[in-house]
Amino acid sequence: MADTSAEKERSRQAEAARIDIAILSRRELLRRSGIGLLTIGVAPALLAGCGGGDEAAAPKATGTIDFLSFEGYDLPDQTAAWRKENGVEFNSTYIVANEDIPPKLKVGGAAYDLSYYGVGFKDGWAPLGLWLPIDEAKVPNIEKLFPFFKSDVLNAWVDPDGTRTGVPFTWGSVGLTWDDAALPGGLESFYDLLDPKFKDKIGLPDDAPSNFVLAVRMLGYDTTTLTQDQYKEVTDLLRQFVKQAKTVSPGYGDVASLLASGEIVAAFSGWAAINSFAAGAGKDTVKTSIPKEGGYSFADAYMVASTADNADTVLAFINHVLEPEVNAAAADFLVGGVTVEGSVELLSPATASLYSYENIEASFERAPLFKLPPFESDQYVTYQDWLDTWAELKAGA
Repeated sequence: MADTSAEKERSRQAEAARIDIAILSRRELLRRSGIGLLTIGVAPALLAGCGGGDEAAAPKATGTIDFLSFEGYDLPDQTAAWRKENGVEFNSTYIVANEDIPPKLKVGGAAYDLSYYGVGFKDGWAPLGLWLPIDEAKVPNIEKLFPFFKSDVLNAWVDPDGTRTGVPFTWGSVGLTWDDAALPGGLESFYDLLDPKFKDKIGLPDDAPSNFVLAVRMLGYDTTTLTQDQYKEVTDLLRQFVKQAKTVSPGYGDVASLLASGEIVAAFSGWAAINSFAAGAGKDTVKTSIPKEGGYSFADAYMVASTADNADTVLAFINHVLEPEVNAAAADFLVGGVTVEGSVELLSPATASLYSYENIEASFERAPLFKLPPFESDQYVTYQDWLDTWAELKAGA
């Protein structure tokens, strides 16, 4: 007689792998989940002509953009018409992790034009000279950003001296994810996940920065000035979550799959996009919210690489991505938030439901943008410390 439990687990793992592949290849994710360009009713032909005066004020686009970032961040389908109209080609190099970017831009060889940075990496990368200043006059659509994303919050995109270093194009928030069918109304606190009744019923992704940021937030500390005594508290707290979890999932797709199969009922480091991933796997009752301890938000910004030899075309591309129709299509594609005010009404219902835009500043108060710990320090815990400690915690799971 066949081992049905083994077959069930193989089936679940296959589904988790499917979702993880989808996350890594956003075009495939959108194809499978039915979310994307067509769901918001914006056809490529329309995107081709969605510019106008602001696009006309941007530099003339021409030639090739040498791109370095994650697959999908070059928005191949969402900007296809613009590329064709302007005769622009992309030569894309895709990374596996953020840490791949500095050596590629510093070690010579290929001269990249366009790349990206996450807000959390801004301070650590700033001394490395990875980007060129952005002339805002050449990106007039910056004026279409939400005021929050135009601001100099955390000096994430604008240095203290007023120099713009990046242009945010997508964002998201991380908190607590649960299956509302199993837990109607959800949970109020991350600490609720540590209740003995949830032993082996919660998910935990293999995402060291996310898990540490949330644990630091729970204890009320600062990620950039963690002392060794504070770090011990943070590590001890994370160890409890590791022991409580069913498994340390290799990716967010596995978390979504476990929720969809009913093997877990909630997840630490819950990401709103998991809602969509789980729905794609047949579970439409998965929700995400920010608990009383607060969560955190990430935001990703395009930058003009310091090695750029086609900077004007990069600026024209960034300007195009800030067109409301394109920014909305990008958000649907990336399962994320929009940074342009006029994009919200153009989102698919599924993507629009992920975040609240009525008072975006209040949303970021509950889940603020985060900074990583210093990359080097004789006084405080470093980013490498986080990575090393997480490897030890995983090994003891």
